[in-house]
Amino acid sequence: MQEKIEILDTDLMKQKDKLRLIEYWAGIVNFPMGWHYWLDFIWILNHLEQINLAPGSWIMDAGAGNGILQYILAAKGYNVISLDFAEREFLPIAKRIFKMNKQEYIIDNPGHMYRNFINYKKKRFVLNRNKILKTVSHPVRPAKNIVKYFIYDILAPFINLNIWKEFLKAGMIGKNYGKIVYARADFTNLNGFKDDSFDCIVSVSALEHNNHEEIGRAVDEFLRILKKPGYMFFTASAAKDKDWYFQPARGWCFCEESLKKIFNLNEGLSNFVNYEELLKKLENSKEIKNRISRYYFGTADCGLPYGIYKPKYQPVGIVKIKR
Repeated sequence: MQEKIEILDTDLMKQKDKLRLIEYWAGIVNFPMGWHYWLDFIWILNHLEQINLAPGSWIMDAGAGNGILQYILAAKGYNVISLDFAEREFLPIAKRIFKMNKQEYIIDNPGHMYRNFINYKKKRFVLNRNKILKTVSHPVRPAKNIVKYFIYDILAPFINLNIWKEFLKAGMIGKNYGKIVYARADFTNLNGFKDDSFDCIVSVSALEHNNHEEIGRAVDEFLRILKKPGYMFFTASAAKDKDWYFQPARGWCFCEESLKKIFNLNEGLSNFVNYEELLKKLENSKEIKNRISRYYFGTADCGLPYGIYKPKYQPVGIVKIKR
């Protein structure tokens, strides 16, 4: 395998076995998924298969949040350090299926640009005067909101047969799932982890949510804790000619030159020459458009403001190898 920068081709959506796997765990965890994460996940899973990483290996999922990749990896038998700068609580369903615990140390960055934008703590559904007035005044019919809440947040765990299937597996002796360890740290300061301690590091659309001048230092930290030989499979957002900041999603879009500099890829492969062609395919992808999470339709602070499918950037994958 060579180091490379690869804008993700929508042809990845033709891999139906991996689509089914992602849909399976998305249905169990019931957590909103990024609009292009189908491509990101398939791309990362393909590369893990290529390096033939053995079950039981330690993988860091950097910027994992409550995303489903960590659960897919653990279900494949990998042990996962789920890293994020934000404070999180275990998803109750995941806690019933996987062995999960938290690291005691906290290395945090109070000035992180993403701090006030992301919140993984689940809000309780409490009826009060302000919430009722807000619901009634919403342009979407209040009854529709209440029905959606009841179906997705109350009934879903009870009517999803796959959830009960996983609960049964969790009680079986000899189950081959890996464990998940939550760790809280900033990408630029990973002193809680020893040198050469991870077999692989993956990251889905997280690196761009850092201060631009700190991103190179973050990559250096990831390389420090990666074993030799070890692989980094990162995805980020691609820009055609120069870096630019996408305010709604609070993230940077990187041009080819910047990605080569950040990851020190002097001789790596790249398909940026096909940028316009791949963007056109992305814009016309019904496979992705039809899978947009309902989360997007209710906010402007996201990659697709109010769910309007007009991609402003493309997902790009980076392979970095510690020789």
